[in-house]
Amino acid sequence: GSGSGGGVGVNIISTFGDDWTREMNRLLAEVGSDNDDDVATASIFGGSYNDGCYGNAGFVDAGKEGRYVLGLRGGAIDEGADEEGENDSEASAEDLTRMAQSGEGKGVCGAEVGIASLELKEKEVNNAQSGADEVEDKCEGEDDDEDGATVEEDPVQLQSDLLSFCFQRAVLNLPATSLPMPVSTFYANHVLKSRPDGKTLDIRMTKWKKFGAFLYEQASLGVVAVKDNQIITAVDKKHISLKVARKQRRKELDDGGGDFSGKKTTKTALVTLSVIPSRIVSVLSLPPTLVSAAEAKSNERRGTGLLTKPEVRACLEWYITENDCDDGAGDDIRLDGNLCDVLYGKSKKERLASTGDSRNDFPTRATRKDAHERFLSRLDDGYAIVEMPGNRVIAMSRGKPPKIIVEVTTLRGRSKFLTFIRNLEEYDINPTAFANDVSRRFATAATIDSDPTINGRAALKKRSWVEVSFQGHLAEELRVLLTGGAEGRSGHGGAKDGNYKLPKGCIDVKMKKGVPAKRKG
Repeated sequence: GSGSGGGVGVNIISTFGDDWTREMNRLLAEVGSDNDDDVATASIFGGSYNDGCYGNAGFVDAGKEGRYVLGLRGGAIDEGADEEGENDSEASAEDLTRMAQSGEGKGVCGAEVGIASLELKEKEVNNAQSGADEVEDKCEGEDDDEDGATVEEDPVQLQSDLLSFCFQRAVLNLPATSLPMPVSTFYANHVLKSRPDGKTLDIRMTKWKKFGAFLYEQASLGVVAVKDNQIITAVDKKHISLKVARKQRRKELDDGGGDFSGKKTTKTALVTLSVIPSRIVSVLSLPPTLVSAAEAKSNERRGTGLLTKPEVRACLEWYITENDCDDGAGDDIRLDGNLCDVLYGKSKKERLASTGDSRNDFPTRATRKDAHERFLSRLDDGYAIVEMPGNRVIAMSRGKPPKIIVEVTTLRGRSKFLTFIRNLEEYDINPTAFANDVSRRFATAATIDSDPTINGRAALKKRSWVEVSFQGHLAEELRVLLTGGAEGRSGHGGAKDGNYKLPKGCIDVKMKKGVPAKRKG
């Protein structure tokens, strides 16, 4: 202003600090009233913005005592107020409510601390509390779902994790002497072999779709080194990505007695299977579920028609029961025409080769034991190579079981010998690792040949297979080593403690002209 009596004009915006603002906000939220009297439109702090009080409800008209501001009984506001401060706040709220209901709440600017403003704040607080309760209930519901409901897992992620697990285990268990190794051999003989019991790995269900794409990613990380996308030349067992797998493997080895040698503790079993010819199936009208082994325990054998002896017996017993061939006469059963034809009938070739009367004389009865043995002899052969324990099927097919061929030839007259061995892949034996093992055990040189026909030898069964040759006459030593002493005789210490454990009858030894049956000396 100007003039002799001039002064300073002040436009009051607010006379309260942040502490008072927070206190009033909290107090008004706690106050409720049943008074329905009309009051002035209030701000969130209880006062009107249009009456000069600037929305502050703290201006109190005390009559003769003048004007004053409703003080903070609890002093400065602290978010972590103790119990005494909370009681002071409740008293302040009661004073504010009393003044509002008694009319004492009129401020010097004509503002009212009205019931409406208090009800407005109470409504806002109730809405806020209701929203908080809804959020809490939702969270509790989610917790209940986690505890009670089964969350559906992503099959692609499950298979991807399983592939990573099997790959890491295979890398850690891979002998250094087995490298270089074809990618196909590594996947079939090491990755799949590392599956946990009861788990099935479907590479097409993973996010990589193919093992080559997965291996390329691992090679880019430095876990493995791959040449021409076909040969694994090196692995890094100390790679950071294998840290968790190393700890888990170390724990398993500790639990198993601390054997870090990596020796194979399993053995290979040769299981004889049978296939019922279609002619017999048609004559006896056998059900397809029994003939195809539809209920076999092994997933690999289910539906293949390769039957075990108990399953073959079940097929014959089904026919006996369905056709009333068991008349209760002890262990004997009655033979009808179809069963006689299957058990005792001769083929046309056998009838023509026989002398004398070519007519078939069919018996009318037979013991159950004789019927089972004859029925089994009329079936086609099959086999399965199974790794135990775990019953992992290595190979399964119709026909006779495969043989590992060991052949000894002379070199430089009759003074030197060479021992050849092939078909090791039939029994899940890595030829490269086997060659290194034999060379170490018997101090002999070894050679791996992927195409023996170049040297005038017979071709291999599969292109990816190889033939291994050793210097010296090692026929008996290899038999003892491969079968764990079940076959062959050798006094050489290197033939002992073999970890191959092949079944009897799976090795065929051939001696070329001029080679003695047993090495002299």
